[in-house]
Amino acid sequence: MAARREQILDTARRLFDADGTAAVSTARIAREAGISPGNLYYWFPDKADIVRALYEQWSVRSEPPIDQNRTADEILQTLWWAGRRQATVTTEFVFFSRELFTLLHADPTLRSMYRANFERRLALFEAIGESVIGDGLIRRPDPPSSVRDVITQLWLVAETAVPFADAVGRDLFDPHRAHTAIIEPLLTERGRLALGLPPQGEWT
Repeated sequence: MAARREQILDTARRLFDADGTAAVSTARIAREAGISPGNLYYWFPDKADIVRALYEQWSVRSEPPIDQNRTADEILQTLWWAGRRQATVTTEFVFFSRELFTLLHADPTLRSMYRANFERRLALFEAIGESVIGDGLIRRPDPPSSVRDVITQLWLVAETAVPFADAVGRDLFDPHRAHTAIIEPLLTERGRLALGLPPQGEWT
């Protein structure tokens, strides 16, 4: 039975990615999934509920694979590659980043889910940021900027980089570089070494 629920969600995600949420009805989702509307409503009472379930999938897939028991160098390496990983996940759920704020403003329940997820991850990343700063891998942002400001900037880029690149062209903007471009100016020489980057000023 759970397979049917996943079938509905996979179909909805594909249609939303292709045509946008507004253009896709529950009747169309049911038809494309090869089920009756009644079968769809057994799992999801309306389209908003489908969107929320897909948000939960996106959120789980976006969870940073950070083990705080690893060394500071290993944690920094995970953060460095997190943007590339997130860009791949976002490509699979591109309708969210394309319509994110419209969906959040239209659905208070989804907005509450999103805020709770942001608050939880913000606390996690602040702790991690303080840890790698304490280990001398990243320098603290110059005031009045804070670690929280940098994390929020990274979050915004992660959520919007793929649709922005699709809009302006990837010859002008590489979504895989957007994340690292924010972190790189804060790296210490030790941090650059941990990531296998050449010392500052030695790019050719």
